Amino acid sequence: MLSRNSDHFLHNAPNAQVQQFNKYKLEDSASAIDIAGCYYMQKMMPLNSNKVGRILSESIHACDYMHKQLKRIIVNLDDRVNMVVPLQPDTNVLCLAINPINNYSLTRMNRFSNRLFEHLEQHLQKKNFNTLFQCATGSLLHSNIGCEDAKQLFKKLGIKNRSFVVNIEDPKIRTNSVQILTFNLLNPWLYSEVSGKGAIEKYCNYLEEVIVDVVSRESSNSLFAVGAR
Repeated sequence: MLSRNSDHFLHNAPNAQVQQFNKYKLEDSASAIDIAGCYYMQKMMPLNSNKVGRILSESIHACDYMHKQLKRIIVNLDDRVNMVVPLQPDTNVLCLAINPINNYSLTRMNRFSNRLFEHLEQHLQKKNFNTLFQCATGSLLHSNIGCEDAKQLFKKLGIKNRSFVVNIEDPKIRTNSVQILTFNLLNPWLYSEVSGKGAIEKYCNYLEEVIVDVVSRESSNSLFAVGAR
């Protein structure tokens, strides 16, 4: 491989050749280390069904199992929140949209989702959970959701569709995205026992506790005092 700004290995070449090749040099040892790392990783953990493929397979199975566990939480909290898995998982990534009962505004739902994520992060620090108990937040953009899919999603969430627009005129009552929680299940050992319970069950119980806590906190303020305009 060749890279820029090294004509030192051409110091004995004619000037014309130096001018032609002085922008390039052979790759140095730093890049060689990366190449060697890839080579030995392939030797130790080859890309087949018994090695890397097995890791991916186990993480996908774990995602499917967590999806089933979330259905239990959806039933348990149906008097507090509407919870929807907007995209059926087919890999090891799981998404979750949550809207408190009696809220009809998507902008307020998004604010709730952000506060829920903040509380999840705070609980993570207080309880000293490890990386098994982390999640992320993301957005489903209007441009990436079909009108019919958006309509069905908002029906399940209890959101008025008119608060979801392409061009935002008033950000207080309109938005072009749906805030969601995302879970990347990359650990192939999530079925192992943690404190007497499986890690996935433990996390789902923890998630349920935090949702109840945040709903109780937010129900007394003005976040959901009125529906969408």
